[in-house]
Amino acid sequence: MLDAREYLHLAINAMAREEHHAALNYIKEVLALEPENATALYLLGAEHAELGLYDRAIEEMEQALLLDSGIEMARFQLGLLYLKVDRLDDAIKAFNDVVEHSQADSLVAYASGLVALCEGDVPRAREKLALGLSGASDNPALKKDMQELLNNLLVNQGEATREVALGDATAELPVYLGAYGAKN
Repeated sequence: MLDAREYLHLAINAMAREEHHAALNYIKEVLALEPENATALYLLGAEHAELGLYDRAIEEMEQALLLDSGIEMARFQLGLLYLKVDRLDDAIKAFNDVVEHSQADSLVAYASGLVALCEGDVPRAREKLALGLSGASDNPALKKDMQELLNNLLVNQGEATREVALGDATAELPVYLGAYGAKN
């Protein structure tokens, strides 16, 4: 029988290959062995988000963060999930928590840009996203997604209201951020 750490690595590998069924099975094996494994709960939430099960994903990300508040990407992705289900106040809180607690300058800039976007301040959102993109990043998938978001905002230069900006700019923003889902 494998141990929880081995199952967790199998889950991460399955996620990277977009083998959702296998990833879910491996994650559930981890949770059967260690029900309070924050990383496994986070990954389960990421998989549920990938499958469009947003309510489950939110609940699992919230549980993961209760167990380990230091999983920065869980908090960032939770903010994206809140955006997806129109819980803007919760999204702003999640992104502000990233800004307050993260040590990663680019992640702080991205979260600040998303807060600005939620508040309808598109020029500030563009500025913060560009700042995040100008820094060093060990996460090319996140950088690519934030570049696409910035490109959408630049195309829609005249958008001023929160509703219009969020509708246009975040419509295609992924909630499970693929290649960087397993990092914290």
